[in-house]
Amino acid sequence: ASYPTYDPNIWAQGLTDAQYAELTDESGGRPLVFRPIQALMPPASTFKSLTTVAADEAGFDLDGTYQCPSALVVGGQTFRNYESRAYGPVSLAQALSVSCDTVFYRLGYQMWKRDGGLAGDGAAEQVVRTAREFGLGGTTGVDIPGEVAGSVPDRADVIAEYEQRRDDFCRRAREGYPEEKSPARARLLTSYARDYCRSGDQYKAGDAMNTAIGQGRTLVTPLQMAVAYAAIANGGTVVTPHVGAELQGDTTVRLAAPPKGRVDADPETLAYVRSALTDTTVDGTASGAFAGFPLEEYPVAAKTGTAEVAGKQSTSWFASFAPADDPRYVVIVNVDQGGLGAATSGPVARAVYEHLLGVTP
Repeated sequence: ASYPTYDPNIWAQGLTDAQYAELTDESGGRPLVFRPIQALMPPASTFKSLTTVAADEAGFDLDGTYQCPSALVVGGQTFRNYESRAYGPVSLAQALSVSCDTVFYRLGYQMWKRDGGLAGDGAAEQVVRTAREFGLGGTTGVDIPGEVAGSVPDRADVIAEYEQRRDDFCRRAREGYPEEKSPARARLLTSYARDYCRSGDQYKAGDAMNTAIGQGRTLVTPLQMAVAYAAIANGGTVVTPHVGAELQGDTTVRLAAPPKGRVDADPETLAYVRSALTDTTVDGTASGAFAGFPLEEYPVAAKTGTAEVAGKQSTSWFASFAPADDPRYVVIVNVDQGGLGAATSGPVARAVYEHLLGVTP
C-alpha cells in the first residue's frame, strides 16, 4: 500500500499541467510515487539486523559482551546514541533490541580498520557484501513496473560517484543552495558539499560507521527491506515478491516467482537475530507499541528505525515478521518525516497484525 494515492483512471482522461504538478508535488506527498518500490531512503536502525549478520561473518563473537556508551569519539568526531543514552555492557542481541548505536558504530569502525582504513587494499567490505546478499542495492524483481534499485555503495562506488559529481559539489561548495527555503538546511547542505569537494573520494571511518547503523549513502525501498526481513524469517532464502498469481484465458498459466538465491550466513546466526528481534517487542524499542498485544500467543519479531534526513523530520521505519516462531507475514511500515519508528510506524504495524492475526484491539 502507498499513501497518498490517486485514481489511475486519470491517465485515460488526460492530465492537465496543474494535475500533473499536484501528483508530483513534494509538499503534497508526491502521490505519483508508488512508495513500496520507488521511494528511496536510508533504512536507519532496521539495517542493524544485517550488520549483526555481517559482524558474525567477520568473526565477531555473538556471545560476547559489547560496551554501549552514550557516545563514541573517532577522528575527533563524536557519534552519539539516540538521546545520548548509555546501556553499559550488553550482548549483541541486547544491542539490537534496544538499538544501541554506539555498539554498531564501533563494529563498523573495527571492520573498516580491518579493511585497511582509508587505503582499503583488498577490503572485505563485509557489511556491504552482506546487505547485497539480502537483496539491498538491487531490484527485487517484483512484477510491477517502475521499481528502483537503491544503493549500498562500496569503496569503488564511492570513488566513481565522486568522479561523476565532483564538479557539481565543488560548485555548490562555492555558491551554496540559494534555492533552499530553509536557511538551516541550506547551510547544512553547503557544509556537506564542501566536505565532499575536498575529500569525497575517500571512504572514511565515518562512512563505514554510518553504513553500519543504516545511515549515510545507503538507500533502500520498503519492498527491499521486506525481502531482507523475509530472508531473516525464513532462514536465508531471498524471495522474489510478486502480485500476479496466474494468467487466465483459454488456459490458465501459473506465474512462477522463483527465489533469487540464498544468503551466505550461518543458520544459527539468523536464528540469533530472530531471537533478538523477538525480544524487541517484549522489552526493547518496540515494547511500547506492542504493550498489551498477545505476544505469548503471537510473538512478533521487529526492529524500529528512525532515519535522519538533513533539514527535515526523521523518516519513521518499522520492519517485522510474525508469528516469530513460525513466520507467515512480513510487515514493513515507512512514514516519510514521521519521526520515531516506535512512536509512528510501530502502532501502524500493530494494527496490521491485529487484522492479520484476528487479534481484538
